[in-house]
Amino acid sequence: MSIAVNSLDQWRTVVNSSFVALDVAEVGVGGRPFRGSVDSQSFPAFELSGISASSHAVERTPRHVREATHNFYKLNLQVSGTSMVIQDGREALLQPGDFALYDTSRPFTVVHDGDFRLTVCMFSRDRLQLPVDAIGHLTAVRIDHDDALSRIVGQFFNQLLSSSQHLGQSAASRLGYTAIDLANTLLTQQVQGDARFGLGHRDRLRAAAIKYIDDNLHDVDLNPSSIAAAHFVSIRSLQETFQESATTVSREIRMRRLERCRRDLLDPLSDGDSVSAVAGRWGFHNAANFSRLFRSVFGESPSHCRDRS
Repeated sequence: MSIAVNSLDQWRTVVNSSFVALDVAEVGVGGRPFRGSVDSQSFPAFELSGISASSHAVERTPRHVREATHNFYKLNLQVSGTSMVIQDGREALLQPGDFALYDTSRPFTVVHDGDFRLTVCMFSRDRLQLPVDAIGHLTAVRIDHDDALSRIVGQFFNQLLSSSQHLGQSAASRLGYTAIDLANTLLTQQVQGDARFGLGHRDRLRAAAIKYIDDNLHDVDLNPSSIAAAHFVSIRSLQETFQESATTVSREIRMRRLERCRRDLLDPLSDGDSVSAVAGRWGFHNAANFSRLFRSVFGESPSHCRDRS
C-alpha cells in the first residue's frame, strides 16, 4: 500500500490509520510546504513500512495509551536525515543506518527536524523473545550503524521492503519470519553486549528456557518438567519467570509450535506433506484439537492456510 500526501492534516490521517494513534505537529518555522509518503507491506509476522516526509513530530500521549486496544514494538531504521526518539527518560539521535526501538504501550515522541526517510518494522509485543524488563532498557537507545550486525539487518530490511511486491506469498512469508528473527538477534546482541542491560537471574532463566524450547519443539516429551530439569530449577521457579510476562510455559510451547506449523504450511518446500504430517512434526497428534487451536490463534483453518501457499 502506497500513500502520498501534501499537507500536515492529511499526514495526521495517514499516520493514525497506518500505525497507531498519534498527535502530529509542525517542527520549526511554520508555513513550509509539507510532503509525506508511506509505502507499507504486510507480512504474517509484522508490518514493514518506508516513510519519507518533511520535518514534523509525532507523539504518543498517555491518553492514546489508555485508549489503545493493541500495542506494538516499533523498530526504526534511519535511512536519510536525522530523527530523535524519546521514551522512558532517554533520547536517541538517529543518523542514517542507526536503529532505535520503542514501545507503543508507553508514551513516546519522535522528532524529525528536516526531510527524512525511515524504514519502520512494527510487530506485536509477543514477537520479541527478550524478557520484558530487558526490552524496557532498550527503548530509545541508539543501535549504531557501525555495528556489523546492524548493517546486515538494515540492508535486509531495506531490500525486503523494496522487493516484497515482486515476491510470491510463500517467499514473502518466509522472509518475513527471517526479518523478525534478525530483529530478535539484533536486540539480543544489544542486551548481551552492554553492561547497562545486565539481566537478573529470572530474566536469564527465561531467555535460556525459550532457547531450549525453540531447540526442542519437535520433542514430544517437551514440557515444563523437562525444561525445568534441563535447567536444574523447580517447575515453580520456571513458571514464575513466565508469569511475569503474562504467559505460562505450556502456552509458550504451544504458541511456538503453532507458529512453526504455520510456517511449514506456507512453505512450498512442505507442499508434499499433509496437514496432519505438519502438525505431527511439531507435536500435535490430535487433528481436531490442532485445527481448533490453529483457527483460534490465526483466524483460519490449517487447510485454508495451506491453500494460500
